[in-house]
Amino acid sequence: MSVTRTLGNAYAMSGRLREGLDLLRRALAMLEANGYRRQYATCFLEQLGRALLVKGEIDEAHALALRALTQARARGERGWEAYSLWLLGDVAARREYASVEVAERHYREAITLATALAMQPPIARVHRELGTLYDSVAGKSESARTHLATAHAMAHELGLQDLTASD
Repeated sequence: MSVTRTLGNAYAMSGRLREGLDLLRRALAMLEANGYRRQYATCFLEQLGRALLVKGEIDEAHALALRALTQARARGERGWEAYSLWLLGDVAARREYASVEVAERHYREAITLATALAMQPPIARVHRELGTLYDSVAGKSESARTHLATAHAMAHELGLQDLTASD
């Protein structure tokens, strides 16, 4: 089950979206059959939600992000709570009528929680998303520059190639 999820996530995030979604859905079905008793069950929901967001299935991604957040909080999985908040921010930012306030609230909650947990890569990535949101939707260019600069500096320090590609 975990191997199926991991491979599905790798496929989905590397451009093999259809295959990745098939594997992620299969892993979630196995998880549901076991009653969500597995450790890290929340990551199944978050990863499938993120893959669906990439595909453009906003409503389904939102539903899975909410399920992941609820489950993470119920289980005390604070790391997955941060990831779920990040996903909820991404969903709000990508809706046809983007809700800047909702996306910003979720992103800020994700940054706060990830900071408390010293989760540096997600912090950098959420700063990038917040900067992009401010730049493209909200028209807050100064805030956008600040968040994008923070993301870039953190990414450079952490060696996150996907965020430092402009170097």
